[in-house]
Amino acid sequence: MDQYYDFDDARVRLDGWTDARNIKSRYRNQLRNFSKTNGIKNICKPMAMTASQSWKLGAQEDGDVEPEEVVLRIQGIICNQDLPPIQRPFKIEPHRRQYMRQSVMLTGLSSPKFDEAIASVYAIQGMFKQTSVNRSMEEWTPSLFQEHLSIDVDPDNILSQAMDDQLVHVEENHVEYYEARKEKGGTRHYDITPAAFHIGDIVEAQISFAVIRLKGQRHKMIVILRALTLLDKEALENANQLRTIAHVNDLKRPTSLKRKIGYHDDSEDDEMPEIVRMKIDPKVV
Repeated sequence: MDQYYDFDDARVRLDGWTDARNIKSRYRNQLRNFSKTNGIKNICKPMAMTASQSWKLGAQEDGDVEPEEVVLRIQGIICNQDLPPIQRPFKIEPHRRQYMRQSVMLTGLSSPKFDEAIASVYAIQGMFKQTSVNRSMEEWTPSLFQEHLSIDVDPDNILSQAMDDQLVHVEENHVEYYEARKEKGGTRHYDITPAAFHIGDIVEAQISFAVIRLKGQRHKMIVILRALTLLDKEALENANQLRTIAHVNDLKRPTSLKRKIGYHDDSEDDEMPEIVRMKIDPKVV
Protein backbone atom coordinates (compact mmCIF):
# COMPACT_ATOMS: atom_id res chain seq x y z
CA MET A 1 0.00 0.00 0.00
CA ASP A 2 2.23 2.76 -1.36
CA GLN A 3 1.64 6.13 -3.03
CA TYR A 4 -0.26 4.42 -5.85
CA TYR A 5 -2.87 2.95 -3.51
CA ASP A 6 -5.85 5.30 -3.22
CA PHE A 7 -6.72 5.29 0.48
CA ASP A 8 -9.84 7.40 0.04
CA ASP A 9 -11.25 5.14 -2.68
CA ALA A 10 -10.43 2.03 -0.64
CA ARG A 11 -12.16 3.48 2.43
CA VAL A 12 -15.31 4.21 0.41
CA ARG A 13 -15.26 0.69 -1.01
CA LEU A 14 -14.80 -0.78 2.44
CA ASP A 15 -17.74 1.16 3.84
CA GLY A 16 -19.88 -0.04 0.96
CA TRP A 17 -18.98 -3.65 1.65
CA THR A 18 -19.54 -3.17 5.38
CA ASP A 19 -23.07 -1.94 4.72
CA ALA A 20 -23.72 -4.72 2.21
CA ARG A 21 -22.63 -7.41 4.69
CA ASN A 22 -24.72 -5.85 7.45
CA ILE A 23 -28.02 -7.16 6.17
CA LYS A 24 -30.73 -8.08 8.64
CA SER A 25 -29.94 -11.81 8.80
CA ARG A 26 -26.28 -11.10 9.57
CA TYR A 27 -26.71 -8.05 11.82
CA ARG A 28 -26.02 -9.89 15.07
CA ASN A 29 -22.93 -11.54 13.60
CA GLN A 30 -21.18 -8.23 12.98
CA LEU A 31 -18.50 -7.24 15.48
CA ARG A 32 -19.41 -3.55 15.17
CA ASN A 33 -22.96 -4.32 16.36
CA PHE A 34 -21.87 -6.34 19.41
CA SER A 35 -22.90 -3.79 22.05
CA LYS A 36 -25.81 -2.25 20.17
CA THR A 37 -29.44 -2.73 21.09
CA ASN A 38 -29.94 -5.72 18.81
CA GLY A 39 -26.44 -7.08 19.29
CA ILE A 40 -25.55 -10.27 21.15
CA LYS A 41 -23.63 -8.86 24.10
CA ASN A 42 -26.47 -9.63 26.51
CA ILE A 43 -26.26 -13.39 25.82
CA CYS A 44 -22.46 -13.61 25.88
CA LYS A 45 -20.09 -14.42 28.71
CA PRO A 46 -16.53 -15.73 29.18
CA MET A 47 -16.46 -19.48 29.64
CA ALA A 48 -13.60 -21.32 31.32
CA MET A 49 -11.94 -24.08 29.31
CA THR A 50 -10.70 -26.37 32.06
CA ALA A 51 -8.45 -28.51 29.86
CA SER A 52 -6.46 -25.58 28.49
CA GLN A 53 -6.72 -23.16 31.43
CA SER A 54 -8.13 -20.54 29.10
CA TRP A 55 -11.38 -18.63 28.64
CA LYS A 56 -13.46 -18.27 25.50
CA LEU A 57 -16.24 -15.86 24.68
CA GLY A 58 -19.36 -17.98 24.45
CA ALA A 59 -23.08 -17.44 24.01
CA GLN A 60 -26.15 -19.36 25.06
CA GLU A 61 -29.64 -18.28 24.11
CA ASP A 62 -32.81 -19.45 25.75
CA GLY A 63 -33.54 -22.97 24.66
CA ASP A 64 -29.95 -23.83 23.72
CA VAL A 65 -28.75 -27.06 25.28
CA GLU A 66 -25.08 -26.06 25.20
CA PRO A 67 -23.27 -22.74 24.76
CA GLU A 68 -21.47 -21.98 21.53
CA GLU A 69 -18.26 -20.15 20.82
CA VAL A 70 -19.01 -16.63 19.59
CA VAL A 71 -17.76 -15.99 16.04
CA LEU A 72 -18.12 -12.40 14.83
CA ARG A 73 -17.46 -10.79 11.47
CA ILE A 74 -15.46 -7.71 10.60
CA GLN A 75 -14.76 -6.12 7.23
CA GLY A 76 -11.35 -4.54 6.71
CA ILE A 77 -8.37 -4.02 4.44
CA ILE A 78 -5.33 -6.25 4.74
CA CYS A 79 -2.39 -4.00 5.67
CA ASN A 80 0.00 -6.70 6.82
CA GLN A 81 0.03 -10.47 6.54
CA ASP A 82 2.01 -13.64 6.69
CA LEU A 83 -0.04 -16.14 4.71
CA PRO A 84 -0.43 -18.97 3.92
CA PRO A 85 -0.22 -20.50 7.39
CA ILE A 86 2.77 -22.61 8.27
CA GLN A 87 2.10 -26.22 7.40
CA ARG A 88 2.18 -28.99 9.97
CA PRO A 89 4.22 -30.63 11.34
CA PHE A 90 5.46 -27.36 12.84
CA LYS A 91 8.74 -27.42 14.76
CA ILE A 92 11.07 -24.60 15.75
CA GLU A 93 13.86 -24.46 18.26
CA PRO A 94 12.70 -23.56 21.78
CA HIS A 95 15.01 -20.53 22.02
CA ARG A 96 13.47 -19.09 18.85
CA ARG A 97 9.81 -19.59 19.77
CA GLN A 98 9.53 -16.22 21.48
CA TYR A 99 10.22 -14.58 18.13
CA MET A 100 7.60 -16.57 16.27
CA ARG A 101 4.98 -14.36 14.68
CA GLN A 102 2.38 -15.10 12.05
CA SER A 103 -0.55 -12.77 11.66
CA VAL A 104 -2.89 -10.87 9.40
CA MET A 105 -3.59 -7.23 10.22
CA LEU A 106 -6.81 -5.49 9.17
CA THR A 107 -7.37 -1.75 9.03
CA GLY A 108 -10.30 0.48 8.21
CA LEU A 109 -8.15 3.46 7.18
CA SER A 110 -9.95 5.46 9.91
CA SER A 111 -13.43 4.49 8.72
CA PRO A 112 -15.96 5.20 11.51
CA LYS A 113 -17.61 1.85 10.77
CA PHE A 114 -14.35 0.00 11.41
CA ASP A 115 -13.72 2.05 14.54
CA GLU A 116 -17.05 0.79 15.87
CA ALA A 117 -15.62 -2.71 15.63
CA ILE A 118 -12.56 -1.58 17.60
CA ALA A 119 -14.89 -0.30 20.32
CA SER A 120 -16.57 -3.72 20.43
CA VAL A 121 -13.23 -5.43 21.03
CA TYR A 122 -12.72 -3.18 24.05
CA ALA A 123 -16.20 -4.16 25.26
CA ILE A 124 -15.33 -7.85 24.94
CA GLN A 125 -12.11 -7.29 26.85
CA GLY A 126 -14.16 -5.67 29.60
CA MET A 127 -16.25 -8.83 29.86
CA PHE A 128 -13.15 -10.99 30.27
CA LYS A 129 -11.88 -8.63 32.96
CA GLN A 130 -14.93 -9.52 35.05
CA THR A 131 -13.48 -13.01 35.53
CA SER A 132 -10.79 -14.09 37.96
CA VAL A 133 -8.02 -13.07 35.51
CA ASN A 134 -8.72 -9.35 35.89
CA ARG A 135 -5.63 -8.43 37.90
CA SER A 136 -3.25 -10.55 35.81
CA MET A 137 -4.62 -9.62 32.38
CA GLU A 138 -2.54 -7.62 29.95
CA GLU A 139 -4.31 -4.70 28.30
CA TRP A 140 -5.39 -5.30 24.72
CA THR A 141 -4.72 -2.37 22.39
CA PRO A 142 -5.29 -2.04 18.65
CA SER A 143 -2.35 -2.08 16.30
CA LEU A 144 -1.46 0.87 14.08
CA PHE A 145 -1.04 0.99 10.32
CA GLN A 146 0.50 4.38 9.67
CA GLU A 147 -1.91 6.53 11.73
CA HIS A 148 -4.92 4.20 11.32
CA LEU A 149 -6.24 1.83 13.99
CA SER A 150 -5.96 -1.83 13.05
CA ILE A 151 -6.68 -5.30 14.45
CA ASP A 152 -4.06 -8.02 14.56
CA VAL A 153 -5.31 -11.62 14.46
CA ASP A 154 -3.54 -14.92 14.95
CA PRO A 155 -4.24 -17.06 11.88
CA ASP A 156 -4.37 -20.82 12.41
CA ASN A 157 -3.40 -20.23 16.06
CA ILE A 158 0.18 -21.13 15.12
CA LEU A 159 1.67 -18.74 17.69
CA SER A 160 -0.17 -20.42 20.54
CA GLN A 161 0.60 -23.93 19.34
CA ALA A 162 4.30 -23.16 19.02
CA MET A 163 4.65 -22.20 22.67
CA ASP A 164 3.41 -25.57 24.07
CA ASP A 165 4.45 -25.68 27.74
CA GLN A 166 5.41 -22.00 27.77
CA LEU A 167 1.96 -20.90 26.72
CA VAL A 168 -1.29 -22.70 27.48
CA HIS A 169 -3.33 -22.20 24.33
CA VAL A 170 -6.93 -22.58 23.31
CA GLU A 171 -7.87 -25.67 21.38
CA GLU A 172 -6.55 -26.14 17.86
CA ASN A 173 -8.59 -24.35 15.23
CA HIS A 174 -9.03 -24.57 11.51
CA VAL A 175 -9.00 -21.50 9.26
CA GLU A 176 -11.10 -21.45 6.11
CA TYR A 177 -10.53 -19.17 3.11
CA TYR A 178 -13.25 -17.99 0.72
CA GLU A 179 -13.97 -15.59 -2.10
CA ALA A 180 -17.36 -13.85 -2.32
CA ARG A 181 -18.65 -13.62 -5.90
CA LYS A 182 -21.75 -11.79 -6.98
CA GLU A 183 -23.87 -14.00 -9.19
CA LYS A 184 -27.44 -14.20 -10.35
CA GLY A 185 -29.62 -14.69 -7.35
CA GLY A 186 -27.12 -13.34 -4.83
CA THR A 187 -23.60 -13.79 -3.54
CA ARG A 188 -21.91 -17.17 -3.40
CA HIS A 189 -18.77 -18.12 -1.50
CA TYR A 190 -16.06 -20.35 -2.97
CA ASP A 191 -13.08 -22.02 -1.34
CA ILE A 192 -9.77 -20.44 -2.35
CA THR A 193 -6.12 -20.79 -1.42
CA PRO A 194 -4.59 -18.49 1.24
CA ALA A 195 -2.08 -17.39 -1.40
CA ALA A 196 -4.90 -15.48 -3.15
CA PHE A 197 -4.88 -12.81 -0.42
CA HIS A 198 -2.66 -9.75 -0.73
CA ILE A 199 -2.00 -6.55 1.15
CA GLY A 200 -4.58 -4.02 -0.05
CA ASP A 201 -7.42 -6.52 -0.49
CA ILE A 202 -10.78 -5.79 1.13
CA VAL A 203 -11.83 -8.83 3.14
CA GLU A 204 -14.21 -10.10 5.79
CA ALA A 205 -12.74 -11.94 8.74
CA GLN A 206 -14.64 -14.25 11.04
CA ILE A 207 -13.00 -14.07 14.44
CA SER A 208 -13.41 -15.36 17.98
CA PHE A 209 -11.96 -14.23 21.30
CA ALA A 210 -10.11 -16.04 24.05
CA VAL A 211 -7.92 -15.31 27.06
CA ILE A 212 -4.82 -17.47 27.36
CA ARG A 213 -2.33 -17.92 30.19
CA LEU A 214 1.20 -16.68 29.67
CA LYS A 215 4.31 -17.32 31.70
CA GLY A 216 4.44 -15.70 35.11
CA GLN A 217 0.71 -16.18 35.71
CA ARG A 218 -0.07 -13.40 33.24
CA HIS A 219 -3.05 -13.55 30.88
CA LYS A 220 -3.70 -12.06 27.47
CA MET A 221 -6.75 -11.70 25.24
CA ILE A 222 -6.16 -12.85 21.68
CA VAL A 223 -8.21 -12.46 18.53
CA ILE A 224 -8.37 -15.76 16.64
CA LEU A 225 -9.00 -16.02 12.92
CA ARG A 226 -11.63 -18.60 11.97
CA ALA A 227 -12.22 -17.66 8.32
CA LEU A 228 -11.09 -15.06 5.80
CA THR A 229 -13.22 -14.05 2.81
CA LEU A 230 -11.98 -12.04 -0.16
CA LEU A 231 -14.48 -9.32 -1.04
CA ASP A 232 -12.82 -6.80 -3.34
CA LYS A 233 -9.47 -6.54 -5.14
CA GLU A 234 -10.24 -3.48 -7.29
CA ALA A 235 -8.46 -0.92 -5.11
CA LEU A 236 -5.33 -3.07 -5.19
CA GLU A 237 -5.61 -3.72 -8.93
CA ASN A 238 -5.98 0.00 -9.62
CA ALA A 239 -2.82 0.66 -7.61
CA ASN A 240 -0.96 -2.07 -9.51
CA GLN A 241 -2.02 -0.53 -12.83
CA LEU A 242 -0.85 2.95 -11.83
CA ARG A 243 2.44 1.51 -10.60
CA THR A 244 2.97 -0.28 -13.92
CA ILE A 245 2.26 2.89 -15.91
CA ALA A 246 4.73 4.84 -13.79
CA HIS A 247 7.36 2.15 -14.32
CA VAL A 248 6.85 2.19 -18.10
CA ASN A 249 7.16 5.98 -18.15
CA ASP A 250 10.41 5.72 -16.22
CA LEU A 251 11.77 3.36 -18.86
CA LYS A 252 10.95 5.87 -21.60
CA ARG A 253 13.03 8.59 -20.00
CA PRO A 254 16.56 9.06 -21.46
CA THR A 255 19.18 7.27 -19.48
CA SER A 256 22.19 9.07 -21.02
CA LEU A 257 23.19 12.36 -22.68
CA LYS A 258 24.59 12.87 -26.17
CA ARG A 259 28.34 13.32 -26.35
CA LYS A 260 30.38 15.12 -29.02
CA ILE A 261 33.97 14.09 -29.58
CA GLY A 262 36.47 15.35 -32.23
CA TYR A 263 36.98 18.65 -34.07
CA HIS A 264 34.55 18.50 -36.97
CA ASP A 265 32.54 21.42 -35.59
CA ASP A 266 35.58 23.65 -34.98
CA SER A 267 36.15 26.71 -37.21
CA GLU A 268 39.24 26.49 -39.45
CA ASP A 269 40.20 30.13 -38.93
CA ASP A 270 40.29 29.96 -35.17
CA GLU A 271 43.15 32.07 -33.84
CA MET A 272 46.03 30.27 -32.30
CA PRO A 273 47.30 31.45 -28.94
CA GLU A 274 49.83 34.28 -29.25
CA ILE A 275 52.64 32.31 -27.73
CA VAL A 276 52.17 29.54 -30.29
CA ARG A 277 52.35 32.01 -33.21
CA MET A 278 55.61 33.50 -32.00
CA LYS A 279 58.70 32.37 -33.95
CA ILE A 280 62.21 32.18 -32.56
CA ASP A 281 64.96 33.78 -34.71
CA PRO A 282 67.89 31.32 -34.65
CA LYS A 283 70.33 34.21 -35.26
CA VAL A 284 69.37 35.78 -32.01
CA VAL A 285 71.54 34.49 -29.19
